[in-house]
Amino acid sequence: MGAVVALVALEERSKTEMRVPHIDLSTTIERAVARELPPTLTSTWLVVGRWAFYIIVFVVLLAGFVVSVIGYLHTDSVSQAGTLTPGAL
Repeated sequence: MGAVVALVALEERSKTEMRVPHIDLSTTIERAVARELPPTLTSTWLVVGRWAFYIIVFVVLLAGFVVSVIGYLHTDSVSQAGTLTPGAL
């Protein structure tokens, strides 16, 4: 996030100035990691997007687990139905 903020700031400065004396890329990244940058709408959407991704992955993994268990139980009941118990003849 800090790199994006620094690049956007550099882009804004380059629109008005011919020469940019220094780039605050590493400083801005350090501030972002230390959570010293003010929250922005973009950072809010990054958090929402990250959690949406985690939720989608969790739901898909849970669905795969449920299908796997149902398949296992179905296969187990079919294999037991085909076996003969002693004295059944």
